[in-house]
Amino acid sequence: MERGTNGRETWSSIAVLAAALALAAGSPACRRTERLPTRNEELEPVAGGGAARTGADATFDEDAAEAPPGLRAAGRGEPRRVTLATADGVTLVGDWFPSPLGAAAPTLLLLHGADGRRSDWQPLVDRLLASPGARASVLAIDLRGHGESTATSTGTVAARKLSDDPRAGVASWSGVVADAAAALAWIRAQPDVGPKLVVVGTDLGTVAGARAAAQNPAGDGGIADVVGLVGLSPAVLHGVEWGAETFATLAARGVQGFAVAAEDGGAEPPQGVLAIEGGLGVPRTDCEVFRDGGHGLELVQRQAGLEGRLLGFLRKLLGATAEFAIPMPDGTSLRATADLSLDAGGPVVLLVHEVGRSRATLKRLREVLVERTPYDLVAFDLRSRPAAANAEADAGSAPEEAGDGGASVGGASGPGATFIDGVPVEDPRSWWQLVRDVEAVVRAVLAGGGVPSVDGGTPVPRSAWALVGLGFGGTLAVAAAGELAGDAALPPLAAVALVSPVANAHGITLWEPLGNRLRPTGVSVFAAAGARTAMSAHDMADGLGSQAKAVRSVGAMFRDRATIRTYTSEAHAEQLIHAHVDLGPAMAEFLYARVEEALRKGLVRVTGPVPLVGGPPPPPWVGAEPSKDGEPDAELSVGGAITPDKMRVPPGLLPNQRIPLDSLRGPRLRTAPPQLRP
Repeated sequence: MERGTNGRETWSSIAVLAAALALAAGSPACRRTERLPTRNEELEPVAGGGAARTGADATFDEDAAEAPPGLRAAGRGEPRRVTLATADGVTLVGDWFPSPLGAAAPTLLLLHGADGRRSDWQPLVDRLLASPGARASVLAIDLRGHGESTATSTGTVAARKLSDDPRAGVASWSGVVADAAAALAWIRAQPDVGPKLVVVGTDLGTVAGARAAAQNPAGDGGIADVVGLVGLSPAVLHGVEWGAETFATLAARGVQGFAVAAEDGGAEPPQGVLAIEGGLGVPRTDCEVFRDGGHGLELVQRQAGLEGRLLGFLRKLLGATAEFAIPMPDGTSLRATADLSLDAGGPVVLLVHEVGRSRATLKRLREVLVERTPYDLVAFDLRSRPAAANAEADAGSAPEEAGDGGASVGGASGPGATFIDGVPVEDPRSWWQLVRDVEAVVRAVLAGGGVPSVDGGTPVPRSAWALVGLGFGGTLAVAAAGELAGDAALPPLAAVALVSPVANAHGITLWEPLGNRLRPTGVSVFAAAGARTAMSAHDMADGLGSQAKAVRSVGAMFRDRATIRTYTSEAHAEQLIHAHVDLGPAMAEFLYARVEEALRKGLVRVTGPVPLVGGPPPPPWVGAEPSKDGEPDAELSVGGAITPDKMRVPPGLLPNQRIPLDSLRGPRLRTAPPQLRP
């Protein structure tokens, strides 16, 4: 493998400018390690005076044997092998995966790096096209001299013989910009291509794609207009530079960027990433430089959470948001919002808002999950009811957005339906009506694999699902999931996330469905709450004392399949998400890790008794240090159904009222730190 010295010795002017601006700002938006290596550290000399990348990329010899294989996709079938000609006479070979959505489909163009080939993208293609419901079209090509793209109008060209000299014609590395331009032109000539396209590149493939996108706009028709640029270890190599007008042109069109690199991946990791951030602008760029992790897709696979961020970036640009109605068995219909990902047959996350609020209050959480997870998100309105003075779950919620309130229409329990205690479960006035609604929504969303009236695709089965619930809405969601746990016709429930969980209210409890029905399936649970927020009068009587106590009880019950976070805060439900900026990203990382694990390995059933709460010590509290003289936690008794032990209710304590810390059983906090808000 040979490389010219131009990529090692010449800095792109735009990269230098971006790095200077970022350093001058004092706190660059791009996260990076503290050490910024020089270029001589990143490239090692090899025989003949060239330079080799220090990453672990596989190489191939074009003259040794037959051409390397192309791509494949289990969910999409065999690709269409295509050939396209460049302006200077090189015949490029690629794999085209057309989307079943036709003219509504988003598109991705994959450009490998120096000494790569299109089959390098197999891990990403496997993830993007995992099911028949994958929405995106994908084109991956072999750049000139690589893989099968060796034929020219006058002979052949090999990667190891490409020259850094731009005057070398078809044998010049600078020709890869013409390769990317030819790929864009070919995509735009297809009959069933949608309006949006994202270029994904590795090292010089990123540079070639950016320059081609700037020099070749989509035109008035708006077909396959480039809206995003992904750079995996982006780098100026072999004289293929960004160009003076590239970023100015892309930024003027509103193109957004995603750029990552590792210091041990070679090929100028900080400079290429900072060039994209400085060129497209900090607000429109998600970027990070890691200390280690390798090169290109290897980095994405080795750095935890990075794949979720990458797929989230793609879905943010190429996905869609739609409003629709979900019909209920009794004739009502619930208004809902779907944030569509790139895979209609992949996992879906259902969001249940706090009782008495609306799906509008989930806006901030939806934004975070859209950016960091690649799954469809469905948020829906529970049946509305009038505000009640003794409604345990309503306090502390953020104000609703105008025009997006609660949404039942028609049926026996329409707008303004009042739910009461002490009536049979089958009674439309029972709080269990909301549990039945959640069950019906889950079945409606999972049955066809998508929401056909929204995305227009062919319904396909879902691969997995997850539930997110806030406040008493989380209790309803868990109760519904417990009812569905034994249905073999449904895909597995991989994860449940609860914010400010109300453990027991209106005769509906978390503990029976969580411990006796969901825990044995192998589901994982995320739970978070503020330590100063009371639950309900029922919870106080049952001995838990605060929402934080319920969170820690969930952690003890699920052990290594639980992630818990407690805050020194009295914020409740969506207000907690707004007040603590780390909560949303932590939930997103949990959902992605546990759902992907369930997809790869399946759920492992759990046997044996439910562990007693209070056995192992709880994880450290977030934002404060527990005092050493705290009282021991209350335990949950296990015998048949799970029910908390009783405790004395502090006198005069009202539901969701701020609790004096000294009244809590458990660790007491010394001093509450100031709250950091976004």
